[in-house]
Amino acid sequence: MVGGVWGNEVGAADMTTIVYKDGVLAGDTLISEGDHFYGHRSKIFDLELWIVGIAGASMLYDEFLKFVMGHEFNKEAFKAADLQFKAIVIDKHTKKVSCYEKELIEDGDIKTDFIAFGSGAAIAKGALLMGATAKQAVECAAKLDHYTGGEIQEIKV
Repeated sequence: MVGGVWGNEVGAADMTTIVYKDGVLAGDTLISEGDHFYGHRSKIFDLELWIVGIAGASMLYDEFLKFVMGHEFNKEAFKAADLQFKAIVIDKHTKKVSCYEKELIEDGDIKTDFIAFGSGAAIAKGALLMGATAKQAVECAAKLDHYTGGEIQEIKV
């Protein structure tokens, strides 16, 4: 499949661009909601066993990272929150890619050339189709998407 399974739906607090292609996960660092900008924070994480990219409500990041690492986490926070949340999780050893939403999710062997989601996903997908790397696709989205910005980070699996 070309183009990933996610990235066309944008909701409040889904203001970011996260891209996975060819073993590289890239994301911007701008934290925003609506027309409010709150600063910068990493949205991609290099954990011991996993590489994780998160878009959506930044207040849920820490709980999701606990979930990924197998620690106790507040599952009710995800169910109760009326917020957008999506994540890509890559197993460092098997390179298996799984996608998550707020309540869980589609875990599986995702067969796609790339995945992009967030408010800049459509722009990033266009760049990817023209041969851009994951980081270049996020950089492209940052030029056109008001909600994508700050430092563009990347992690190679």
